[in-house]
Amino acid sequence: MAAEVFISYASKNRDRILDLVERLRGAGVSVWIDQMGIEGAAMWSQQIVAAIRDCKVLILAISKNSATSENVVKELALASEGRKRILPVFIEEADIPETMAYQLAGIQRVEFFEGNEEAGLKAVIRALSTLDVDVCSDATAAAGAEAGQAVRRHHHNKSEAKREISIWLKVATGVVALSRAESRWDDFHGQQHGARAWTGRAWPSANQYGRTNPAPGQAGGAGHEPGGRPAI
Repeated sequence: MAAEVFISYASKNRDRILDLVERLRGAGVSVWIDQMGIEGAAMWSQQIVAAIRDCKVLILAISKNSATSENVVKELALASEGRKRILPVFIEEADIPETMAYQLAGIQRVEFFEGNEEAGLKAVIRALSTLDVDVCSDATAAAGAEAGQAVRRHHHNKSEAKREISIWLKVATGVVALSRAESRWDDFHGQQHGARAWTGRAWPSANQYGRTNPAPGQAGGAGHEPGGRPAI
């Protein structure tokens, strides 16, 4: 029976890949890898081509070493030509070279970093399950539970962020309202002060407007009798 998953990797990363292979097989995934010792270039080429042709998914183990490996580039090209599903698995931080960029464009990556293998394995299992690869139910359930917890943590963090934003918006609204109230009070206080200042002044006399005040005893002023009648 043909293996459902073919792993393409650089030989310098063999130990890391064998660890991943062992974990995947423990989860019930059938994996093909060339660690059995293929003799001769012709035999190697034939088996590689056959294994890629018969697999469902090619796992591309991306590292600084595989980014410069001609064999990895060829295997990726064969999988792409055969319209195989490709799952990029980063085993370390590395840039995707131009020779692989076209085939990997738009494909979601998975990480299997050293020191975080368990989480990486569950991510690989979840990805393989969506690509129609057979995985044992226990491993699928465990990986799904991990994903559910991650989603719940995400929603919880999102809710907390929204709550904090709401609180800060309320604080900002209160500050603005207080500032406006203080401004209105300052305006009112200024108006009251102006009114008090005006009422404390003496009203202007007639002389200030160019008129002569009547002399004492002459209510009508010069040329007028008392009582305001003109003098005869």
